[in-house]
Amino acid sequence: MGKIFFMVETTPEPPGPEWVSVFDDTRWERQTNVNWNGTRWNATGPGPVLKTKIGSTWFQNFRPTSMRVTGAISFAGNVTLYDGLSGNVIGTKQNNSDAVVTIALDWQYGIDMLRLDLYSYANITNIEFLGGTLG
Repeated sequence: MGKIFFMVETTPEPPGPEWVSVFDDTRWERQTNVNWNGTRWNATGPGPVLKTKIGSTWFQNFRPTSMRVTGAISFAGNVTLYDGLSGNVIGTKQNNSDAVVTIALDWQYGIDMLRLDLYSYANITNIEFLGGTLG
């Protein structure tokens, strides 16, 4: 009795979106309690930390699905991304001194991001976004 073999050809799934680093002082500018040292943002106290850079357009109509902040975060506090007009929260997460904080983003108000707050002391070594198209 003969054997019959079938060969099934599958199409690989296209790669999904990748995390994009939007991190340095060409994209963000310092606010209270933070300094750029050339390789990271050093936050010396809680409060508003970074604001989108005046004159830059990378954030206009940029609607990523998630944000990831990496660094040495010394104690629990919220990591929050706000929009630019009325201070609506786009995404926030309570951090428990994790080195990486990932936040789901909600664009229900349709307004561009403006400010990233870290309510803790931190040395931020990366800010990344997943999905969306940079302006």
